[in-house]
Amino acid sequence: MLTEMRFAFFANREHNGRLWEQDILNVLWRGNSICEKYFGGSFGRLAPGNAADIVLWDYQAPTPLTESNIGGHFIYGFSAQDVHTVLINGKIVYENRQFPFDVSDFYRDARKQAKQLWERMDALEI
Repeated sequence: MLTEMRFAFFANREHNGRLWEQDILNVLWRGNSICEKYFGGSFGRLAPGNAADIVLWDYQAPTPLTESNIGGHFIYGFSAQDVHTVLINGKIVYENRQFPFDVSDFYRDARKQAKQLWERMDALEI
Protein backbone atom coordinates (compact mmCIF):
# COMPACT_ATOMS: atom_id res chain seq x y z
CA MET A 1 0.00 0.00 0.00
CA LEU A 2 2.93 2.35 0.49
CA THR A 3 3.78 2.16 -3.20
CA GLU A 4 0.17 2.81 -4.20
CA MET A 5 0.02 5.74 -1.79
CA ARG A 6 3.22 7.17 -3.26
CA PHE A 7 1.91 6.87 -6.84
CA ALA A 8 -1.41 8.48 -5.84
CA PHE A 9 0.46 11.35 -4.19
CA PHE A 10 2.65 12.03 -7.23
CA ALA A 11 -0.28 11.68 -9.66
CA ASN A 12 -2.18 14.22 -7.57
CA ARG A 13 0.77 16.63 -7.66
CA GLU A 14 1.24 16.11 -11.40
CA HIS A 15 -2.36 17.22 -11.94
CA ASN A 16 -1.95 20.30 -9.72
CA GLY A 17 -3.83 18.66 -6.87
CA ARG A 18 -3.87 20.09 -3.39
CA LEU A 19 -2.62 17.00 -1.58
CA TRP A 20 0.55 17.66 0.44
CA GLU A 21 2.76 15.23 2.33
CA GLN A 22 1.08 15.85 5.69
CA ASP A 23 -2.35 15.33 4.08
CA ILE A 24 -1.37 11.70 3.57
CA LEU A 25 -1.79 11.11 7.30
CA ASN A 26 -5.36 12.44 7.14
CA VAL A 27 -6.13 10.21 4.16
CA LEU A 28 -4.76 7.19 6.01
CA TRP A 29 -6.66 8.11 9.18
CA ARG A 30 -9.95 8.38 7.26
CA GLY A 31 -9.43 4.77 6.22
CA ASN A 32 -10.42 3.82 9.78
CA SER A 33 -13.93 5.23 9.33
CA ILE A 34 -14.26 3.38 6.01
CA CYS A 35 -13.31 0.14 7.78
CA GLU A 36 -15.82 0.84 10.53
CA LYS A 37 -18.57 1.49 7.98
CA TYR A 38 -18.01 -1.69 5.96
CA PHE A 39 -16.59 -4.12 8.52
CA GLY A 40 -18.10 -2.91 11.78
CA GLY A 41 -16.09 -2.58 14.94
CA SER A 42 -13.69 0.13 15.99
CA PHE A 43 -10.42 0.95 14.27
CA GLY A 44 -7.57 3.43 14.66
CA ARG A 45 -6.71 3.16 18.33
CA LEU A 46 -5.04 0.54 20.46
CA ALA A 47 -7.84 0.00 22.94
CA PRO A 48 -9.78 -2.96 24.33
CA GLY A 49 -12.38 -4.15 21.83
CA ASN A 50 -10.78 -2.41 18.84
CA ALA A 51 -9.35 -4.26 15.88
CA ALA A 52 -5.61 -4.41 16.45
CA ASP A 53 -3.60 -5.07 13.33
CA ILE A 54 -0.11 -3.74 13.94
CA VAL A 55 2.90 -3.20 11.70
CA LEU A 56 6.32 -2.76 13.32
CA TRP A 57 8.80 -0.90 11.16
CA ASP A 58 12.60 -0.95 11.23
CA TYR A 59 12.94 2.44 9.56
CA GLN A 60 16.24 4.29 9.58
CA ALA A 61 15.17 7.89 9.04
CA PRO A 62 17.65 9.76 6.82
CA THR A 63 16.45 13.08 8.33
CA PRO A 64 14.94 13.88 11.72
CA LEU A 65 11.51 12.27 12.13
CA THR A 66 9.09 14.71 13.73
CA GLU A 67 5.34 15.15 14.05
CA SER A 68 5.46 17.90 11.43
CA ASN A 69 7.32 15.88 8.77
CA ILE A 70 6.10 12.29 9.25
CA GLY A 71 3.92 12.63 6.14
CA GLY A 72 7.04 13.29 4.10
CA HIS A 73 8.66 10.18 5.56
CA PHE A 74 5.60 8.16 4.51
CA ILE A 75 5.90 9.48 0.94
CA TYR A 76 9.65 9.63 0.42
CA GLY A 77 11.12 7.27 2.99
CA PHE A 78 9.09 4.31 4.24
CA SER A 79 9.04 1.19 2.07
CA ALA A 80 7.85 -2.39 2.35
CA GLN A 81 11.45 -3.41 3.05
CA ASP A 82 11.20 -1.56 6.37
CA VAL A 83 8.44 -3.85 7.67
CA HIS A 84 9.84 -6.00 10.46
CA THR A 85 6.80 -7.65 12.08
CA VAL A 86 3.05 -7.76 11.38
CA LEU A 87 0.30 -8.79 13.80
CA ILE A 88 -3.28 -9.40 12.64
CA ASN A 89 -5.93 -9.92 15.29
CA GLY A 90 -3.14 -10.34 17.81
CA LYS A 91 -1.48 -13.17 15.85
CA ILE A 92 2.02 -12.77 14.42
CA VAL A 93 1.83 -13.39 10.66
CA TYR A 94 5.24 -11.96 9.72
CA GLU A 95 8.20 -11.71 12.08
CA ASN A 96 11.84 -10.70 11.64
CA ARG A 97 11.10 -10.08 7.94
CA GLN A 98 9.96 -13.68 7.45
CA PHE A 99 6.66 -15.50 7.21
CA PRO A 100 6.23 -18.30 9.77
CA PHE A 101 5.46 -20.77 6.96
CA ASP A 102 6.98 -21.86 3.67
CA VAL A 103 6.06 -19.41 0.89
CA SER A 104 7.82 -21.20 -1.99
CA ASP A 105 4.55 -22.71 -3.30
CA PHE A 106 2.95 -19.24 -3.40
CA TYR A 107 5.83 -17.79 -5.39
CA ARG A 108 5.94 -20.79 -7.74
CA ASP A 109 2.21 -20.41 -8.45
CA ALA A 110 2.54 -16.63 -8.83
CA ARG A 111 5.28 -17.09 -11.48
CA LYS A 112 3.09 -19.60 -13.34
CA GLN A 113 0.06 -17.30 -13.22
CA ALA A 114 2.13 -14.28 -14.28
CA LYS A 115 3.53 -16.18 -17.28
CA GLN A 116 0.00 -17.16 -18.36
CA LEU A 117 -1.25 -13.59 -17.92
CA TRP A 118 1.58 -12.13 -20.00
CA GLU A 119 1.00 -14.72 -22.73
CA ARG A 120 -2.70 -13.73 -22.89
CA MET A 121 -1.77 -10.04 -22.93
CA ASP A 122 0.79 -10.57 -25.71
CA ALA A 123 -1.93 -12.28 -27.76
CA LEU A 124 -4.23 -9.25 -27.57
CA GLU A 125 -4.51 -7.21 -30.71
CA ILE A 126 -4.50 -3.54 -29.95
